Amino acid sequence: MKKSKLSRRDFLRFTAAGTCGAAIHTALTPGFTMTQYAKAQSAAAKHLFVINLAGGCSYNIAPIYGSAWRDRNPTISYGAGDSLPLSGGADQGFHPSLTYFKELFDDGDLALMNQVGFSQRASRSHSMAAQMWMTGSIEPNGKNGILNNLSCRIPGTSLFRGVSFAGSDPIVEGSCAQMRQLEGLSGLDGTELFGSEDETTWLSAQRKKISSHDTKAGNVSRDYVKNAIKNMDDSADEIRETLDGSNLPNVGFNPPNGGFGNDIRDAMRVLQASNVLGTNIFYLETGGFDTHSNERTNLANRLTPLNQGVRYIAEISKALGIWDDVMILTFSEFARTFENSAQGTDHGEVAPCFLMGGSVNGRQVNSAPTNSKIQDSNRFIRGAEIDTRTVWYNIISAGLGLTPSGILDSSGYSTSSLSLFS
Repeated sequence: MKKSKLSRRDFLRFTAAGTCGAAIHTALTPGFTMTQYAKAQSAAAKHLFVINLAGGCSYNIAPIYGSAWRDRNPTISYGAGDSLPLSGGADQGFHPSLTYFKELFDDGDLALMNQVGFSQRASRSHSMAAQMWMTGSIEPNGKNGILNNLSCRIPGTSLFRGVSFAGSDPIVEGSCAQMRQLEGLSGLDGTELFGSEDETTWLSAQRKKISSHDTKAGNVSRDYVKNAIKNMDDSADEIRETLDGSNLPNVGFNPPNGGFGNDIRDAMRVLQASNVLGTNIFYLETGGFDTHSNERTNLANRLTPLNQGVRYIAEISKALGIWDDVMILTFSEFARTFENSAQGTDHGEVAPCFLMGGSVNGRQVNSAPTNSKIQDSNRFIRGAEIDTRTVWYNIISAGLGLTPSGILDSSGYSTSSLSLFS
């Protein structure tokens, strides 16, 4: 997704003294420290991790064993013998790279939902389909992101109720200012605590200019902003110390290499300190799922680090004793077509969806697409059996104990229980 930047107007709004009563004004007050503020907050009981499989992930993430699917995907599909079947005689399984997903399923901690999409409208555009998922709306333009709204619904006034480790996607953007969008903890500075994707060059210049002024000049307003900036930087230092990753539980393996793995490690540091920071919402992203050619190899290359990353999140959560309070949702903007001439797939529609956690009612929630439906399809499977908004509705209401009203479209989908939680 295209990254947005913090504007000059936003910077002035964030640092102005005219926001009396707001949490941001309290945190900017010279002499105040961020962790002192966060410690006073009461976090909600649950922690939601949302992992975006950006690019449109193939249905072969949960391969279908029906003969019609194998016929339509002759070189890229999987049978029960070369993948991980759900159980004996199952109509589908897990991609062979998703060994830990299969372990969670066998433990009753993973729910697999099939044919998930928007029942009223579908889009095969990366941007539009992703925005629909991320806003919970068939008309996403101008809508707040779901995680942005959720971070404002969580009780308390912690500035860290939600944290994005994937920059600024529509799912974390909006009018609520409680969703922090970080580049990473190792280089965290004061500006990044409050911005989205900061307008780095301009903000850096302004911060240096303000900070270099001699306070002896006696300009009260300038001195206030200067001291506030220093406080933001001091708070960032304090947060880095609080989030020392050296004391994470040793679970016998590391997250995957690369940026996605680094983001997961940072997320685990924040999770471990959630009793201090009050963090409940975590957003992560891993890309490369736009497999227009050579899908067998490309999909495996993307799913191996995903499997290791989810395993790390789950095993750290278990070591911390909070697995029952953790939920992990994976989503992608759409699934893909049947196999093309390049042994790949193109943009499709309905997709499988995974929800994991210690309190999740793990099972195959609904069956894989039938032979009849696949045979009746043209180039890809159409027609959502579970509406995307129904998935969100169940997670928000039953999983987090919050009210979905005002977060999702108000109508056009079922609000019935999917029994996703034990």
